[in-house]
Amino acid sequence: MRRRVSLALVFAVVAAAVTLPATALEVTTSALPVSPLVHLDPGAGYFTSPNLEYIGTLRNDAPGVGARVLTVDGQKRLYMTGVRGLSIYDVDDPAQPQLLGHLEIPHWENEDVTVSRDGRTVLMSEFMGTYMHVVEVRDLPNGLLLPVIVGFTEGPSGHIVDCVDDGCDWVYGSEGVIIDLRDKTNPVVTDRNWARLNGLPTNGHNLQFDDTGLLWTDTTPISALDVSDPLNPVAIVKGDKAVQTENRTAYQHNNLRPNARLYKQRGIDAKGIKPGALLMGNGETNFSGTCQDDSGPFSTYRIKDMTPGTTDALQIADVFRPVSGDYADGNPAVNGLGCSGHWFTIQPEDLTAGKKIPASYDVAAAWYEHGTRLLNVDASTGEITQKGYFQPVVGAASAAYWIDNEYIYVVDYERGIDVLRFDANARVPTTLEFDASWLAKAGVTSPLAERERYLCRLVTQG
Repeated sequence: MRRRVSLALVFAVVAAAVTLPATALEVTTSALPVSPLVHLDPGAGYFTSPNLEYIGTLRNDAPGVGARVLTVDGQKRLYMTGVRGLSIYDVDDPAQPQLLGHLEIPHWENEDVTVSRDGRTVLMSEFMGTYMHVVEVRDLPNGLLLPVIVGFTEGPSGHIVDCVDDGCDWVYGSEGVIIDLRDKTNPVVTDRNWARLNGLPTNGHNLQFDDTGLLWTDTTPISALDVSDPLNPVAIVKGDKAVQTENRTAYQHNNLRPNARLYKQRGIDAKGIKPGALLMGNGETNFSGTCQDDSGPFSTYRIKDMTPGTTDALQIADVFRPVSGDYADGNPAVNGLGCSGHWFTIQPEDLTAGKKIPASYDVAAAWYEHGTRLLNVDASTGEITQKGYFQPVVGAASAAYWIDNEYIYVVDYERGIDVLRFDANARVPTTLEFDASWLAKAGVTSPLAERERYLCRLVTQG
């Protein structure tokens, strides 16, 4: 049985550790003349690599939790949720984001903001999966938006919820719940469970579509579902649970499979990774005490077999973990609460018309107190190398989002949203500089980060 924590307790312990900005977010019907971006000192001695520049912070959204980047009618938007509610930004100019609308609602936690393809429906899940808000985004004059709660589930939803169709008519929760959302004002929690229907555990995390329409589950084992019949999903393939166990890559937090439509079945023992056969995943290992050899893994897999029914579809290509010190060299283990990865995005996400298949992918990943990490993944081998970092003295990065090939937005549990600019031509740090950055905050954990990580531990333990 999972240990239950009430929403009131969760919100109280988080709010107690954070001083919210004195100025509340306001949405008016007139155009916003100035971007709400401010300079929030990352702290004396903060670590950043030469190829990452700190631009500013959307402080009004602290504590931040999660976001979603979506283009709606030609406008690139950031849908962001945190303890204070939902904010929607115009990020066509990533250096000067403009607030379009805000829904003020005390809320915890909604890590993975789920939005319909048209940007009109936003789902907000609760930390323990006890309920889900359905938000309708309405147009206001002068291009502004009004988010309004129109529906609410009665019964469990999921720690993470994901739409399984463009209109968000059907929703899957991370624990297997299936929700009928055809009537947005009257969500119905069905008696169906996508995990149990396919012999999968009911303690998974994220669900991610590839561009062929398969839904990849962050479960142990990883699986790919055909959800064309939402009430009767079918696992087309599964990975071998032993592969994740032996390589210490479970518990997987989220995944991405770029250019999936280019996949072609090859021999199971074929060498290298061809287009569409690369799967990436980040691992969450909260409250582990110290950085160990199973902590915070970012993993790449070769999809070796997509024959329907296979249960050994994946082969580990590479695994990257945080650098840890030891008392012999004068460095205590990094973080008293353990080393853990969290949400990541990649650039380029998918092959666009007329462009060549990339030789590699740049990964922007959040690692809590270790900040934002840039990695590079070789598209043909899955090999992972470090590329950059941004690590404020006080901060706990939850998620990192590429807005384009230059700007990265980092949602931080303490700071709000940090805006960073990546310079592809700048110097990449040395191995010694990377090691020093991982150890920069050894043994240092802020009050908010400690409370948040403790609560994450409660929700994932059996």
